[in-house]
Amino acid sequence: MKKLFRILSIISLPFVLFSLFSCFQNVNEPDKSNETNMSGKLSGKVIYSNIEDSNYGGIIVTLDKTDGLRTIAVNNASIGRSVENVARNVVGNIVTSADGSYLFENLEPGIYTVYASSSYSRERAVCTNVVVHAEETTAIADLLKLTATGNISGTITLDSTNIGNTGFLVFVAGTSYMAMTNDAGQYTISDVPAGSGYQVVATKNGIIHLLSSNVTVTPNGSTSIPNNNFRSNELKGMDGKDGADGTSIVWLGAFASADEISNPKYLNAYFNTTDGCSYIFDGAEWTLLARSGANGSDGTNGLNGTNGISIVWKGELTSAPENPEINWAYYNTETGCSYIWNGTKWDLLSKAGIDG
Repeated sequence: MKKLFRILSIISLPFVLFSLFSCFQNVNEPDKSNETNMSGKLSGKVIYSNIEDSNYGGIIVTLDKTDGLRTIAVNNASIGRSVENVARNVVGNIVTSADGSYLFENLEPGIYTVYASSSYSRERAVCTNVVVHAEETTAIADLLKLTATGNISGTITLDSTNIGNTGFLVFVAGTSYMAMTNDAGQYTISDVPAGSGYQVVATKNGIIHLLSSNVTVTPNGSTSIPNNNFRSNELKGMDGKDGADGTSIVWLGAFASADEISNPKYLNAYFNTTDGCSYIFDGAEWTLLARSGANGSDGTNGLNGTNGISIVWKGELTSAPENPEINWAYYNTETGCSYIWNGTKWDLLSKAGIDG
C-alpha cells in the first residue's frame, strides 16, 4: 500500500508544481486589459515633379526606424553582415495611391526614415526623417519628390543595310542624355525626364542630323521615333568646284606720274618717281600703297634722309585694327580681302577669289 502511495505522489508532483506556478503568475502579472494603445501613425505624400496630379500611384514607400545616425535595419545588417537582415528589420513597405498619399499604422514611437523609390525615376530614391509620437498621426509636411522618366528608341541605318551601323551618337538636344547605335543601328536613350518638345539629333564624322522634333517622353514609357537611313555620301563632304582665281597685285614699275599709265586695271601698282610714293589702283582711283622717306642733304657726305614708311603687316583679323598708323595692312577674314591704311582711310590692297 505504501509502495502505491509513493508512486502516486511521484506522478502527481509535476501537476502540483504547475498549479502553484500558475497561481503565482496570476497574482503577480499586471492586468493589461485596460492598457492604452501607445502606437502612432505616419502619413505623407510622394509626387512626380514633372507630371500631372493623379498619376502618382505605385510609388514604393519604405519605412525604417533609425537611431539618429543610421537606420536600425542597416545597423543590424552591418552587425550580421547579411542583406537578409535588412529585409527582416525594415518596418514596412507600402504603395502610394493615385494621388501619391500613403499611411503607416501601429507604429512604435520613435524616429523613422521614410524612403520613396520608383523604378522609373531619375533619383531612384529620396528620403526624409520624421518623429512618430504615441497616439498621434504624424503628417510629413514636405512632399517627397521624384522625377518621372521614360526612354527614346529608334534605328539608324547606313545605305539601308542591317549591319555596320554602329558609331552614330544619338542625343536629346540641349541635354546630356545620349546613346550609341549598335551594329544593327538600334539605340535607346534611357532615363529621359518625362516631358514634351524634345529634339533628337544624331552625329557622325562631325556632321549633325536632326532625327525628330517635338518628341514626347511618357513616364515609364518608351517613345519610338521613325527610323532614319543615311547615304554614305551624306556623312562626308562633297568635292566642290574650284573657285575663281583671286586677283593679285600687278607691279607696273616706276613712272613719273599716273598719267603715263593708260587704262589701269584693278590692283595695278607702280612707284611714282616724282613724289617717291607707290600707288595701287582700286578700280576707280589710285590710292597710296607706300611712301618714301625724305631725301637727305645733297653732297657726298650729306646727312642721311629720314627713313621711309614701310608696310606693317598686322596679320589676319575679323575687323580693322584700332588706332591705325599709316601703311598698316591686314587681311580681313570676314571679307576675304586685304586692306592698307593711307593715313585717312582703309584702302583695298587685294581681294580673294570667289569660292566654288
